[in-house]
Order: sequence, then structure tokens, then C-alpha cells
Amino acid sequence: MYHFEKLMLKDQENQMSLLHKIASSIFDTTNKTILELQPREAYLGNVIEGSYDLILCNLGLKSSSIRDSSKLNIKGPDNWKKLFEILSHLSSQGSTFVVLEPIFWVSKYGKDFQNFLNENGYFVQALFQMPTKFLKTISLRPYIVLISKEEVNKLFVVELEEGFNIKTIAKNFKEKKSGNLYEGMFINPKDFPGFDRFKSEKEFNLLAKQYKKYKKICIKDIIVEYKTKDFEKDESSIYIRLAGNFKVVEFEEITKNRYLQLKLNTKKVNPLYLKTFLNSELGIKFLDSLSNGALIQYLQVDELLNSELYLLPLELQTKTVEIMKNIDILNDKLVDFRKRTLFDPRTSSDVMLEIDKIRKSLETLTEEERLLSLIRSGETSKVEFKQTLSKNIKTKQKDEKMEKMVLKTICGFLNTEGGTLFVGVEDSGEICGIDKELYADNNDKFLLHFKNLLKEQIGAEFFPLIDYEIKKLLDNDVLIVNCKRSDKPVFLGKEEAFFMRSNPATDELKGKELIEYIENHFKK
Repeated sequence: MYHFEKLMLKDQENQMSLLHKIASSIFDTTNKTILELQPREAYLGNVIEGSYDLILCNLGLKSSSIRDSSKLNIKGPDNWKKLFEILSHLSSQGSTFVVLEPIFWVSKYGKDFQNFLNENGYFVQALFQMPTKFLKTISLRPYIVLISKEEVNKLFVVELEEGFNIKTIAKNFKEKKSGNLYEGMFINPKDFPGFDRFKSEKEFNLLAKQYKKYKKICIKDIIVEYKTKDFEKDESSIYIRLAGNFKVVEFEEITKNRYLQLKLNTKKVNPLYLKTFLNSELGIKFLDSLSNGALIQYLQVDELLNSELYLLPLELQTKTVEIMKNIDILNDKLVDFRKRTLFDPRTSSDVMLEIDKIRKSLETLTEEERLLSLIRSGETSKVEFKQTLSKNIKTKQKDEKMEKMVLKTICGFLNTEGGTLFVGVEDSGEICGIDKELYADNNDKFLLHFKNLLKEQIGAEFFPLIDYEIKKLLDNDVLIVNCKRSDKPVFLGKEEAFFMRSNPATDELKGKELIEYIENHFKK
């Protein structure tokens, strides 16, 4: 217990330190009146007097304590009521950074409380999600919420991860510049469902791009009826778990938890296909994108029924089901063959040849799927997308600035931990293909130009660390550049500029920062 209490105190210290780091980067705190409150200080009954330009408060996480408040006429945890009291001590131009549970943003209670705040002249300006595993005593990723008396049209949202660049985040906030989720982006508050759901929606949209040639159809248009209780075993039905781990289950797997029975119109959809689809990577992302909740994710039946998905023609659905059945049969046979080989290694050469053919075929599919999976996951510290190598998208002409952007990324990978660059992929994850027309639509000429750029701007000595090739992904040629970590600094061009990766961004280092980075990163 003592150890846990020490961890709790450490978590509180870390949260306050993070509040300080964000607040001091975003605002000039010089000559500002500042109030800091930890949970113990907030609930001791201390009387807060005066007004403050900046309030930093960690009021403790109270997600499980939802109750009525006659005083405020709202439902919510105790810390929300305390927050409202604290906000009354903001100066006219003051701001508050407060640690809150995700339900503040994603639940009906939270929406009601936000409306209550708005009615009283307080408005949410920004949301910061704490880094993964930042807290040791709870798995929840709390939000740091910026509240002021200034009404705003756009919400600034940032997902903080290990190694986040606070300078870039602060710059984007101050300049009203929208980057990505890790650098800070401005979004209509009504279009932001919370960090987890926002990412799930984005991932689903990326995955769904390859299905866009098929018809999009509303789920309620492919069902005959639905039930949330008193289920019946029915061959035309699927059964969806509505809370926690979303999954289509067999009738026999239904427990007392929340489930939904969808009786399907078999003239429009094959039940086995829909079950297989919803349990696939794309299907899980689809269900995740519809989920709500903080500690436990759940699906709203009405929202699920009114959602749309891309649906293959019925004949292709049936064919897909048959293919999946054959894959299962093949897998069972391979498992059996493996068992028999252990006892009798004198296997038929014909069987071995067939297995070798299957293996080679599967390896080809696996490699393409691996690359597509990297793209679907979006840009990270080790993955970057560039739409073009040389062509300016606006002018349609060759532009050395475009080439410089590609080379900066490669230098950044080499100077950090390596990574993969996709050229011919838009920031959104849309695969558009490389700008080959500048090279007479010739892959060899394209690759020769790219090699010369590397030689001139980075140096031939780093060739062993850079692998590159053109691969066809979803019928488009994409340049894939795999970079390994360099054991010595890599500089770009005659200017000898130095770049490193920080989350999904490439930053230039100069002066003292550059010296410190080289000393720490490249020391033997």
C-alpha cells in the first residue's frame, strides 16, 4: 500500500510538471499571477481568494463517481464541481489547465457540463491527451484541458506521446497553424469525438479507401430486424458484442453482457461474410470508430444501425466466404502435415514442392499487406509520406524544394532511429503513385535520378544504410525508402543542415541543441 501511495504522489508530481511544461511553452508567464492546486490542496476546504492569470490544477480522477449536484444542477464527478468553483477565480484574460477524465469530452454528462460552462462564460480552447503509460497507478490516459473566458470557433487537439516536441506544438497553437494530431491541429469541436474514436475513424477511412469502388450502404438497409435481448439462434443473424471488446460471436458465446442480434436480409448480404468482415482489421476499426466511453468502450445501437460501410456485391461476398473456408482448410492441413513430419520426415517431394509454391505466393501477399499496414497506421517517428519526389503539385513542374523535403526526411531517419519513407502517398494515406512522368514514365530513370540526389546531397558513403525500390501498391507505383540508423552524423547539402525525427515530424537542429544531440546520440 505504501508503495502504491508513493506511486500516486509521483503521478501527481509528473502531471503538475507536464502542466507547467505546456503552460510555460504556450503562454508568457512573466508577471502572471499563478495558482497551483493538487488534489489534496483542492479538497481540504481551503478558501481561494482573488483572481489569477493562470491556474494549474490536478483535481484527481473521479470517473466512477457520477452523481447529481443540486447546487450546479448537473451530473458529474466531484472534481467537476470543484473545477467550476476554481474557474470563478480566473482573471478576465486568464486561463486554466486542468487534468480531467476522458468522459469530460466523450460522455453525455461531459457534454452537459461543457454546455453549463459555456453558459457561465467559460470555454474549452484545447485538449492534450497524456502520453501512453505516463501514469503508473492507472491505465487511463487523462486529458489536459485548457479553459478560458475567450470563446473560440476551433478546438486545438494534441496527442502527447513519448518524445513530443513542445516547441512545435506551442508554435502551432500560437500561430493558429494546424498540423497533425501529434503536432497539434485545429478542428471544429463538433467534429472531434475524443482521441480514441478520432484515431479509429481516421484508421478506418484509410483502410476503407481500397473498397471505394464498391457500394456504400447503411446497416439498417440490410437487416430485417434487430434485438438487444431474448435472442434466438438464427442462421441469417449475426451477434455483436456491444461493450468492451467488440466482436461478432457465435450464438453459444453470448453471455450476460450487452449484445445485439441483427437478422440480415440474405438477398443483400451473406451473414458469414459480414461476420468475417466485422471481425477483420477493417471491421474492428469500423466498430471502434463508432464507440464511445472512457474506461469502457461501448456501441450505441442507433448509431450502429445508421452507420454506413462499403459492401461487396453478393456474388463477391459468397466468393470471399468460400476463399476464407479454403484458407481455413489449408491451414488445418498444414498443421496436420507439420505434426506428421515430426514423426515421419520422409515426406513426399511433390508435397514439398506444392508447399514451396504456396509459401512463395503467401510471402508476396504478406509483404504488400505489411507495407499497406504501415501506411494505414499513419505517419510516426519512423514512417513518413511524401506525395511527390520532384513535381510541384500546384505548378505541375519540377521543383527542387520538393526534392529537398524528401531528402530532409531521409537525413532525419538516418540521424535518429531509422524509418521508412513512402513517396507517392499523400498525408492522408491515399496512395497516388510517384511522379514518373517527369522521367518519361520510366522507373529506371526515376531511380537513377533518386540515386544521384542521394549521392549529391547526402553522400555515397551512406548508401549501405539506404535501401530503396519501387513497388506496386493498390495498382500504383510507390517509391519505398528504408533507412537504418547511422553511427555518425549525416548532414544535408552544401549548407550541411542537420535534421532529426521527432514524432511524425522532421526538425532541424542548430547551435547548442545540435552539439548536445550529436554528443548524446552518436557517442560510442
